[in-house]
Amino acid sequence: MSRRHSSFSLLLALCVVGCASPGTSAFFGSPDTRRTLVTVENPTGDDAKVYVVRGTTAIPLGVVRSLSDRTFTLNAALAPVNAELRVRVDTAGRTTFLSEPMLVSRGSELVLRMSPTLKYSSVDVRL
Repeated sequence: MSRRHSSFSLLLALCVVGCASPGTSAFFGSPDTRRTLVTVENPTGDDAKVYVVRGTTAIPLGVVRSLSDRTFTLNAALAPVNAELRVRVDTAGRTTFLSEPMLVSRGSELVLRMSPTLKYSSVDVRL
C-alpha cells in the first residue's frame, strides 16, 4: 500500500470515528438523545435571571451577566420530545419579559435576544 493511500485511509477513519462518537452534538442522534438549548444574549447593563416556564411553573436556569451571552442545556424532564415552553427573564429594577408559548422539540435551540427595553426582546426557535 502506498504511503499516500495509507494516509488517506487513516484520515478517513479518524473522520468516521469523530463523527460517530455519541454525545458530541446537540443536533444529531435519536430524538431521545438530542439536547434542547436556550441561548440568552444580554447586551444590557443588568444581570438577568433566566427561567423556563412549563404551564404555570417557572424553573430557574441561571444568571446571564450583563454584556454577555450564555447557553443553557435543558434536560429531558424540562424539554420532553415535544413541549410547549416559555422563557422568562427578570432583571433588577425592570419589568419581567415573558415570551409567548413555543412548541419545542428535542434538538431545538431557543435564542433570546434581550433588548434594553425588556418588552422589545425577541425569541427565535432554531430547529
